[in-house]
Amino acid sequence: MKTRKVLILQALLFLAVCTQSTAFALQSGDFTYEVSGSTVTITGYTGTGVDVVIPSTIDSKTVLLIGDNAFQGKGLIKSVTIPSSVTMIKNNAFQSCTALTSVNFSTNLTDIGNYAFYNCSLLKSVTLPSSLREIGDWAFANTGLTSLTIPSGTDYIRFGANAFWSCYQLTNITILTSQSVLFGSYAFAYTGFTTVNLPSNVVSLGSAPFYCCNSLTSIEVATDNPSFSSLDGVLYDKNKTKLYQFPGAKTGGCNIPSTVQFIWERAFYFCTGLTSVTIPSSVTFIGLEAFYCCYLLTSVTIPSNVTSIENGVFAGSGLTSVTIPASVTNIGASAFSSCADLLSAFFQGNAPTLSSDNVFSSCAIGFTVYHTLCSTGFTNPWHGYTTAVYGIPSCPTTSSTTTTQPTTSTSVSTTTTTELTTTTTQPTTTSSVSTTTSQPTTTTSQPTTTTSVSSTTTSELTTTTTQPTTTSSLSSTTTTQPTSTTSVVTTTTTQPTTTSSTVTTTSSVSSTTTTELTSTTTQPTTTTTIAGTITLDPTNASHNSLGGYGFLNIITSDNATGWIAESNITWVAITSETSGTGDAVLVYAVSANNGAVRSGTLTIADKTFTINQEGAATSSTSTTVLSTTTTIEQTSTTTTAGGGGSTTTVPVTTTVLPTTTTSIQATTTTTTVQCPATKVLGEDNPNLENLRDFRDSELANTEVGRKVIQIYYNNADSINDALERSPALQAVARKVLESIASMMGEKEE
Repeated sequence: MKTRKVLILQALLFLAVCTQSTAFALQSGDFTYEVSGSTVTITGYTGTGVDVVIPSTIDSKTVLLIGDNAFQGKGLIKSVTIPSSVTMIKNNAFQSCTALTSVNFSTNLTDIGNYAFYNCSLLKSVTLPSSLREIGDWAFANTGLTSLTIPSGTDYIRFGANAFWSCYQLTNITILTSQSVLFGSYAFAYTGFTTVNLPSNVVSLGSAPFYCCNSLTSIEVATDNPSFSSLDGVLYDKNKTKLYQFPGAKTGGCNIPSTVQFIWERAFYFCTGLTSVTIPSSVTFIGLEAFYCCYLLTSVTIPSNVTSIENGVFAGSGLTSVTIPASVTNIGASAFSSCADLLSAFFQGNAPTLSSDNVFSSCAIGFTVYHTLCSTGFTNPWHGYTTAVYGIPSCPTTSSTTTTQPTTSTSVSTTTTTELTTTTTQPTTTSSVSTTTSQPTTTTSQPTTTTSVSSTTTSELTTTTTQPTTTSSLSSTTTTQPTSTTSVVTTTTTQPTTTSSTVTTTSSVSSTTTTELTSTTTQPTTTTTIAGTITLDPTNASHNSLGGYGFLNIITSDNATGWIAESNITWVAITSETSGTGDAVLVYAVSANNGAVRSGTLTIADKTFTINQEGAATSSTSTTVLSTTTTIEQTSTTTTAGGGGSTTTVPVTTTVLPTTTTSIQATTTTTTVQCPATKVLGEDNPNLENLRDFRDSELANTEVGRKVIQIYYNNADSINDALERSPALQAVARKVLESIASMMGEKEE
């Protein structure tokens, strides 16, 4: 076992040495670059010119990518021309090019990486190519853009989170494409929009896409949009169950429809003109910082179906008093912090859990937490806040209880009261009565007890108070002497969602009956569990034989519902996030199909999404752009000293980047590459046999080893190219390989 571990470590060392050197920085004119196979990635710029023209080829190799940080911080560059060979601009490529005013994009560009043009403050306009599909997170944030046009294109175009954050001069966006458009969270935060009109093909929005747009007065949605709608300039989902965004500059009140169940995070963030809001009882969830810094909002009613108040929900608002319903069991950090006019918080139930001690920090001087006498969990101080009791002066303990006042009607033949000596037995008849009373309106039962005796009846009322969450069944004392019947009904008053069972007792007496009426008051601790559900829209899709991208909406009942997505088929790969919480858009890529019609599924939580694909076309060659995982068979052929050869077929997983155009021959399923170890040691080296044995008997028998094999053959061409260019690398690789072969030989001995 120890030998195997050492051998695998040696193999990893060889792989690391080779793959780290497969692409090294070379110089061509003012550009540094790396070579990978037949393509080039621009890695840097050493020139002083202000107008940069990137070449389409270097050393007869195609310039495919502009690499991470390639032009970052080059403050002299004013314009850049990117050739049509480039398909991807990677992360931070032109970040902080503060003099940049013009960019001519490649007509085949598909991806612009995260922060690619971040902080290019003089970049006022760009023409996006129709080939573009992905604009990364923060890609154009803090630029000087004044307008934006989304061109007609193929498949879809997706804007990452914060893509145009703080583009204060951006006042207009024109959508020309008829394909699907997806906006990430805060995509246009802090822009200068005054109105927004979303056409029918905007099918996905992240959280608060128009967050802190302080000039925005209205958001309108096309009536045929399948995913979203608007009412009075406010953005909702199609069925108006979720409120997404209240425009930042809209003034006055907001009457939320009774269909709404969820108020999304930061939906009213910094809406300084909001004066009032009506939240219907249908709402069960209010998201993070939903009403943050709504200065003019002085009062709000939190519905009794809300169980958790999220972080910062009302922080910095103008509230003067707030009532927390008994349903609330948790309050997040800073939920009411910096509410300078907030003097009191009234809790209708037991003390909830506080995520931190700053829930009410920096509120008005004299701020006080009020709770009922019978609630549990409160102290004085409570989490550093002064507390006081409000409501009834005491908990009910006697017949004078305010919640139950039974009335006794007695029919007697004399006025003589006698004392009854009893023998206690189980009640003859037991009845269960369930009474449910929901806050905030309390319904109190006032039963009437009727006693019928032959002589005199004296009724005595005894009140019993039980602890929270306890349900009691009570039995009365019974003396069995056949003559008359006394029926007594006990009374139960309950808090929300609690049911108490009571007993109706039948007694027969010959002279005098004394009946004890027991009243039970239950104060439960209510715990509500929201079972999240997930819906897929659509539930299936069809693709032609060329493959391509597709997407589906993951719709959750609340933004705390988690999900995991996975592909059950090798020819479909998920290219977006494969797990998350709340609503999301899942993007997947379908490989080209060179065979018959096929069908497969994706699994998202407990739901299934079906993908159907047409069979291959009659032509032998198809070209498609994919971001997928394709399993191919690579055949490595080595020749021994005697002229013989061995062929080993190793399954290799190849990830095709979304920016790479791959030509797939319908009749070709294998690719032949030279084994790098053969290149290093020479075809007649006797150590090759030991290395093959090492591959087949050691590496192939472990998960890590199999991954090493896959990476090794997947990068064989690039490794060979690097070895050919670097004698020093060859020398290091030879030593590592000979060491592995030597250890294998010792193991066999």
